[in-house]
Amino acid sequence: STSMACERRWYYFLTASVTPYFGVLVFFLLLRLLWVWKARKLQTAGRAITLRSATVARHVVSLKCPTGKIMAAVGMLFSLGSFVVYVRETIRTAADPFLVERCGGLYSDGWFIVDVIFNMYFLAYFVLRFIAATDKVVFWIKVSTIIDFATVPPIIVSLALNQLWLGLRFLRAMRLLELPKLLETWKVVKSRKVLQTLEPMLSLVTLWLVGAGFIHLVSCHEEQVHVDTLRYMLYLHI
Repeated sequence: STSMACERRWYYFLTASVTPYFGVLVFFLLLRLLWVWKARKLQTAGRAITLRSATVARHVVSLKCPTGKIMAAVGMLFSLGSFVVYVRETIRTAADPFLVERCGGLYSDGWFIVDVIFNMYFLAYFVLRFIAATDKVVFWIKVSTIIDFATVPPIIVSLALNQLWLGLRFLRAMRLLELPKLLETWKVVKSRKVLQTLEPMLSLVTLWLVGAGFIHLVSCHEEQVHVDTLRYMLYLHI
């Protein structure tokens, strides 16, 4: 079926990102603040398994290991690829702002399928980094974690509803901030001065891209509100 504008369900996608993120964050904070005997006992009982899995995960995602370097590089490429898919989607809204949400045709949309593959990789990489993290709370409030929660759950909702929302996918551009570290890790750029010059430039580009994405999202929804209000007023007059 052909993609078309449809009933707005942006709150489904937003809830899928916000609820688990803050729910787990509150759980971690409560566990840290209310450190009762039972929690200690449970942690002690599962410590051997946790330590073993964490050690393996740290080895896999560490930038000091070839596997970790490759995974980080793939993550960067996929993030940029996902952002390109997002930009392509925004072109649809130029003619019709209602296409900020569209229904149907997703399963036959090659670009969407590619983005799903990207996001499945982000999910797997997130799980490994979470297991490897020594301090779960610190990991949970990192920018990379927020980006994953803002972009991965909505794609899963899209698969379930056969409906797509542009949403916060522009946040993938924030991965550019990690590029200098990645270039240094791979020894593509060895000069510290070059890296120091690159960092503020990438910060400006990231600010521009993320700011443009946010403004685009808000303007599309505002346009929808104006159209809905106009239709409602016309309906009353009729």
